[in-house]
Amino acid sequence: MAVLMAFAAQVVFGGVSAAILFSGRWTENRWLPAEAFALLAAAAVAGYFASLDALSRVAEEKKEVLIEALCR
Repeated sequence: MAVLMAFAAQVVFGGVSAAILFSGRWTENRWLPAEAFALLAAAAVAGYFASLDALSRVAEEKKEVLIEALCR
């Protein structure tokens, strides 16, 4: 299931990237893809920093289970 989710994520990312690049070519605006990708990168960085605390809390609560799984 994890492999299918990773494949689906790659398809979605490829589709979004293709749509952005196509829209830049269609509008004949060379800077549109750069602006769109910069906006998406800023959103990804913001999402990363927003999720750090929550994921750290989950990892701290499940520390024993994670150590047990890693030691197998």
